[in-house]
Amino acid sequence: MLQAHDIKRGKDLPPLSEFFRDKKITDSLIAVAHLKGYRQIYIAEYLTVSPATISRRVKKTMAKQLLFYKIKQQGLFWSYSKDIEYSEANDELIIEQVLKYGDFIDLKKIFSLYGKRAVKRIWIEKLVKDTRFIKLNYFLARNFFGMDIEADFFKGGISDREQKLRMLAS
Repeated sequence: MLQAHDIKRGKDLPPLSEFFRDKKITDSLIAVAHLKGYRQIYIAEYLTVSPATISRRVKKTMAKQLLFYKIKQQGLFWSYSKDIEYSEANDELIIEQVLKYGDFIDLKKIFSLYGKRAVKRIWIEKLVKDTRFIKLNYFLARNFFGMDIEADFFKGGISDREQKLRMLAS
């Protein structure tokens, strides 16, 4: 008997069971399935989640892609290949580049898309120890993370980048 999730919208699409076979199901894969022509209601049934969940995941993935292409167009990936594509970038790279070089609107966008916990984790891993970003770190700490600290908090640390450069120089 034909299941609803085996119904496809386009003529050339395999059933969802074949589309998702042997693949880790991620928000990006769900969005790709939808963009290829699978209806969200059938994706939801196949994955045994609500259609609203699929809709939210697709919208969030599309918003992440829009942010990526916006910041790419602005040149925020200057230290990477100019031809970098969304599929090659990961969430950590996008968050890091926006934290370092994005404008206020982009900063607000990463907090809404990725959540405060994920953004703070990347901030701590990639920026806090980097003395090139003392003013930025102070701004982020006070305004986005609600930390009651002074700019001196970020002085004196040696960043991973600075440590590698010192090692190479010696």
